[in-house]
Amino acid sequence: MGAIEVGAYIRFLANAQNIKLGDVAKAAGVQLKYFSALSRGEIVQPGVGVLRRMTERVNGSWQDIGDLIDMGSAGEAIGRQRAIEWAVQRKLIDLKDARIFETATREELAAAAAHLRELADRL
Repeated sequence: MGAIEVGAYIRFLANAQNIKLGDVAKAAGVQLKYFSALSRGEIVQPGVGVLRRMTERVNGSWQDIGDLIDMGSAGEAIGRQRAIEWAVQRKLIDLKDARIFETATREELAAAAAHLRELADRL
C-alpha cells in the first residue's frame, strides 16, 4: 500500500488549492489524525470510500491514487510528483510553480501554504 505516497499527493493538492487538511479529513468523514496516520504509513488498508472522498475534496485523480497504491513504497516524493503533474494538467498551478514545488521541502511547502491561508483569511 502506498499510503505515504497517497498522503503526499493529497497534501500537495490541498496546499496548492489552499484547502485545510482538516477540511479534507472532514469531507472524508475521518479525523485529521487519521489522515496524519495514513501519511505516515500507519494505516495499511484505508477504506476506499475515505480515499475517494479525500481525492474528490482536493480535485485529484482517482487513477493517480490507484497507481500510487499499486506502487507500494515508492516514497513521498513520488506522491508529490504525481500531484504536481496533475495540478499542472488541471491548471491549478503553472509550469513555473511546478518547478518550485519540485524542489521545495515539505516544511517549505507547509510554511507557504500557511502563509497563503493567513493572507486569504485577511481578505
